[in-house]
Amino acid sequence: KQKTAYEMQRGLVGSEMCIRDRCKASGVPHYSIISSMGVSSSSWFQYLKVKGQADEAIMALNLPFTSIYRPGILLNRRNDDRFGEKVVSIIPFMSKVKAERVGEVMALEAQYYHLKAPVKPTGSRIYTNDEILHWALQ
Repeated sequence: KQKTAYEMQRGLVGSEMCIRDRCKASGVPHYSIISSMGVSSSSWFQYLKVKGQADEAIMALNLPFTSIYRPGILLNRRNDDRFGEKVVSIIPFMSKVKAERVGEVMALEAQYYHLKAPVKPTGSRIYTNDEILHWALQ
C-alpha cells in the first residue's frame, strides 16, 4: 500500500524527533544525520519538505553539536535499489557521491572534532555535497 504524504511526513519527522530526544536525554555531545541536497521545509516536493522539517527539528533541539550532511545522489547503496536514483546517477551535471564516502566523512569529522580540534564545536554545521567531497579527499 502506498503511504499518504501525511503518513510519510509523520513517520520521517517522528523518527528523527525520537532519536533526537533520546540523544538529548542521554547527553550525546554530537549528532550527525544524512539529509538530502535541496531540502526545505517550504518545498513543494514532499520528500524535500519532510527532510527539511526533520533537519529544522533537530537543529531546534540545540544539542551541543549537530552535523547535517546534504549529499547529492548517493551512489553504490548496498541495501537500496531505487530506479529514479539509477537514472539520475548517469546525468553528468547532477551532484553525486558514493554512500561509503559520506560514511567515511562522517567518521573523519567526528574524530577530528572530538579528538584533535583545539576547540570543541558548538551549534549546527551543514555540509553540502561539495564539502563532503572535499573532506573525502583529505
